[in-house]
Amino acid sequence: MTVRRRTARHEVLVAGGGPAGAAAALALAARGRGVLLVHHPGGPPPVGEALPGAARLLLRDLGAAGSVPGEGHLACPGNRSAWGSSRVHAVDSVLDPYGPGWHLDRALFDARLRQAAQERGAVLAEGAVRSAERVADGWEVLIGQADGTSKAVRCRWIVDATGRRAALATRYGGARRCGTDRLVGLHLAVPAGPGDQGTLVESAPDGWWYSAPLPDGRLLLACFTDADLPAARADGLPDRLAETGPTRARVGAASLPPGGRRRTSPGWTGSAARGGPRRATRPPPSTRSPRRAS
Repeated sequence: MTVRRRTARHEVLVAGGGPAGAAAALALAARGRGVLLVHHPGGPPPVGEALPGAARLLLRDLGAAGSVPGEGHLACPGNRSAWGSSRVHAVDSVLDPYGPGWHLDRALFDARLRQAAQERGAVLAEGAVRSAERVADGWEVLIGQADGTSKAVRCRWIVDATGRRAALATRYGGARRCGTDRLVGLHLAVPAGPGDQGTLVESAPDGWWYSAPLPDGRLLLACFTDADLPAARADGLPDRLAETGPTRARVGAASLPPGGRRRTSPGWTGSAARGGPRRATRPPPSTRSPRRAS
């Protein structure tokens, strides 16, 4: 690996170009700080995430409401839930003082937040933080780049916004919050039918279902359960879907693939106070998505 030794200096380095990192960089740059935002474009973006109307206040405070979320997303007019019975409880956005939310195109949403940070003066660098070493005036950080080279930068402060992995914090002594079990999500996308554009949460004996339309015209179906239960098998997803009520009705006559993709994340076991879903013993709030942005 070739290291470019011309060392740039910044006051703050933000590792992670998702919503948390971009918002941190935007807020710091708006206050006159010299910010380097390091974004590692790896893997597919999350899908099926919704942003509530109340986010308009946060985007306004960040000074990004004029461009974020912007066009390309799908309006979310409300949320429905069926928890412990077939009765569906609905919360319509017409009752929300902040208006409807959005079904996000996450790649587009994240890119616009990073652009807003750049417009406020932050410097964007694509790459991954390889190492960070304490020096007299702060940190020397090595950033690996797509062409195989690395560049060294110095900063006084580092913000770890790498998501649930907490890649930098754990590398240098930070402790991750650990759950007593491991929640998994099985998901697939089918053609969306006409009509309902809101989110739907439905409880099941071994977890819960979440469904939401996607900006590309498909409907996301996700089943959340514990990894040690039979329901965690991806090949049985269509059969379990057939046992649901409102969720199956929403799918209608759409043909289903034979299985689904499996994602495992300890972050999904978080409490509702931290923005994650609750276990199936209690329903999640009907006014937010049970998947969170990271």
